[in-house]
Amino acid sequence: MKNAKKFSLIILMALLICVVSLVGCDTTGDTPNVTITLVFDTIPAPPTDVTSISLIVSGPDLETVSATIPAATGTVTIDVPAGDARTFSVSAETSLSPDKVYEGESVANLSPGIPVEVPITMIAKYTSEGSIESPVEIPLNNLYMGRVGKGKSYYHTTGTGTMVFSIQVDALEDDADIIDYETDSTYTSQVQKTATGREVRETISKGGWSGDLYFAIDGSGTDYHTQNEGTAYTIYIESNNGTLVGPNSNQGSIGDPYTIPLIPPGWLYFGMCGSDPGGISYYQATVRAGTPYLFNTSGGVTQRVYSDQFVTEVLSFPYTPSGNSVYISADGNNSMFQIMITTNEGSISDPVYLFTEKTNYAEVGDSSSYYLFEVTSGNSYDISVTGTNGDVDLFVFDDIDFTNQVGSSETVGVGLDETVSSLTATTNLFGLRIDNKTADATIFIITVAQE
Repeated sequence: MKNAKKFSLIILMALLICVVSLVGCDTTGDTPNVTITLVFDTIPAPPTDVTSISLIVSGPDLETVSATIPAATGTVTIDVPAGDARTFSVSAETSLSPDKVYEGESVANLSPGIPVEVPITMIAKYTSEGSIESPVEIPLNNLYMGRVGKGKSYYHTTGTGTMVFSIQVDALEDDADIIDYETDSTYTSQVQKTATGREVRETISKGGWSGDLYFAIDGSGTDYHTQNEGTAYTIYIESNNGTLVGPNSNQGSIGDPYTIPLIPPGWLYFGMCGSDPGGISYYQATVRAGTPYLFNTSGGVTQRVYSDQFVTEVLSFPYTPSGNSVYISADGNNSMFQIMITTNEGSISDPVYLFTEKTNYAEVGDSSSYYLFEVTSGNSYDISVTGTNGDVDLFVFDDIDFTNQVGSSETVGVGLDETVSSLTATTNLFGLRIDNKTADATIFIITVAQE
């Protein structure tokens, strides 16, 4: 009898072991497939400056798991032991590292054997440069590549008393401002500060300035793209007496077009043509595939747009490119001109967020652009659209669906302002729709100022 009981106990233990192994002890079932997908702003793949991406997975009962994510795709599938509070930390090195990196993190609970997708939003993080004690020296008439974090970067230059003397900050990846301290090397007495919204050129003009000039780039407002912490940019300090150095010359050629450094919104480039050979300049511009664009060239030159490298001319506008480049020729003997490329911004379902008390440069293509401003209910605001090269109409709404119109301005005529004054907010937002009344590429400035 004792042997029978012993035999029965062995069988029971064996059965229990089998059941346990089926439901929980199979280690392969405890490591579900996890697909990591990185999100860089609205870009479907990592930016071209990303050189390497590393992933670390940690948890309270987990030995750290490390992996490499391909920089070309920004996605990887790995096996991670099941459990709660699995933390996925990603760091992306760039060509500017350590001055610029991307970082992101996400936490997920993993069930045994169940595949899961974990999207991770990547944040661009920059380090500021220069200091109050040792600012970066910026030469005149030379392009400098700069950067700022969420604080300030400090700079110094020396004016030579020329008629034209201006500080131009361009190619911004997010909003930043210039602070002018003039001769104050302690950077405490602010003389002026730019307030241009979005990733649009910031400029301070100080014609005739001679001697020390101290200025800073303020990155504390880099919140247009909320996932960024700082921005990169170019600084160009123009110093001359208002005359061109030498005659105009052609820019680019058919085989080697000049790349236009266009920065939306309101893509605007100042170009030139020489007199020989033929007085034609050739350009290449980067655009978004599948997006309709309008093209203007001012200054009396003949503009032609091509879908390829100056072979197939585009004859109907708006033009929706199938690739990410368009080619433009400008024919104007010994001329200076402006090239403008615009498209519609935002939509009813996905408007562009802008800021009050800022100079918001904006654009419209062949129909309408949509914007949202956060305001304070009960306060009154003046809303204006100025600086346009075309004819636009302004419509104001107080709901996110752009259905409840509370104001409008429909002045007829090219280059005329549109204004809605003393509009009291009854909600916490204003939605703006800007309609293009012409067939031309059109830019403008939106301001929403509290009274």
